[in-house]
Amino acid sequence: MAVIVLNLGNVYIGVRINQWNRAFYNALQMFDAMELLRQVGIFGILVMFAVLISVSALYLSQLLQIRWRRWLTKRYLAAWLADRAYTSYS
Repeated sequence: MAVIVLNLGNVYIGVRINQWNRAFYNALQMFDAMELLRQVGIFGILVMFAVLISVSALYLSQLLQIRWRRWLTKRYLAAWLADRAYTSYS
């Protein structure tokens, strides 16, 4: 569930960066130095959240994959070793 929420957060940050582009280039076009500096600060915050969310999503996704593979391996090994099933192939 956390991986899904983090991926949705990534999409939200992407939308916010698109909105930021509009505000940044409007300030640039109007030669508004204060607004331009404000937008640079906002961009820094957006990038910080984007990196944090992306790294967290990647970590949790890989953790989920590892746990799932361990569970699957244990399950198949247990089924294969149960009742000496491996000897029936000889």
